[in-house]
Amino acid sequence: AKKKKVEALIKAKLPKEVVKPTDILTNNQGKFIGYAMPRVTGDDFKRLSNKKFVLNKGITTKDILQMLSAVWRVMQEVHKLNIVIGDLNGQNILFDISTKNVFFIDVDSWSIAGIPCTVAMDTFKDPQLKGSNFDEGTDTYAFCVLAFKSLTRLHPFGGTMNPDINIVE
Repeated sequence: AKKKKVEALIKAKLPKEVVKPTDILTNNQGKFIGYAMPRVTGDDFKRLSNKKFVLNKGITTKDILQMLSAVWRVMQEVHKLNIVIGDLNGQNILFDISTKNVFFIDVDSWSIAGIPCTVAMDTFKDPQLKGSNFDEGTDTYAFCVLAFKSLTRLHPFGGTMNPDINIVE
């Protein structure tokens, strides 16, 4: 199933922000052992929920909103291809603050070609999810958690503002 999913990802015309497999890797007997993919550098999106990191890097709310808009746009483009992310979370998206570019990584867990996503980070998982029936709604739920955490530095169902951010901002 992993090989079939990787083959489907290689063939898919995904947005440039999606870091996808580019080639199948096999052992000397021709057995599938993995895949090659481009290397990208950046910080985990989860770092945006760390006040000290955001302040030290001079990241503004406008920067965060710009990157969240890019994440939303890519997510919508992927959905148009009948692909569901499933495991959308702050560790599977990287960003480059100098360019405001975002990169979706760990895409081999996505639901594609009839092969479902079977993993999701509990803190981003839609509580209405049944089994592995990920869909656009479960991705939207995870995106909303990501956005809330990035902007407030809190999970929507935990923590308190003391105040951590200016309410007017």
